[in-house]
Amino acid sequence: MLGFRFTLSQPGQRSAWTDGSLEWLWSACEREGLPVGLMPSGANVAALGKIAAAHPGLRLIVDHLGRGGAAGGLRDDAAFADLDDLLALARLPNVAVKLSALPAYSSHPYPWRNLHGYVRRIVETFGAERSEEHTSELQSQSTISYAVFCLKK
Repeated sequence: MLGFRFTLSQPGQRSAWTDGSLEWLWSACEREGLPVGLMPSGANVAALGKIAAAHPGLRLIVDHLGRGGAAGGLRDDAAFADLDDLLALARLPNVAVKLSALPAYSSHPYPWRNLHGYVRRIVETFGAERSEEHTSELQSQSTISYAVFCLKK
């Protein structure tokens, strides 16, 4: 086992962000050194921060830039209106961000130039070492690292 990935986005799962029902899992993963990828959005970004603070040895990866993926339904500037909530998690050294699902957040064509500023802020705030590129959406379009691409100016 290398780690876990959960969305916790279905109606019967959403309470798990705050109700303590997964405390056993966070503790076990922290103890065993297993990273956990989660897909928070909205208020769940702060909930992920509370989990990270309570478990400083647990590596947490924020999936899809903390925007909720395609299910979030927001695009362009509206998708990043609460970006500061995500950036606040950078104070927690056990939190990383996966740079993924960019096409879901932009009405513009590749290379989604309207999102470059947001990606740049995330990488600059979390640092390159805690900004993880997810390349599936780029495989057919480019071989350059999207994070590096956005930081070039």
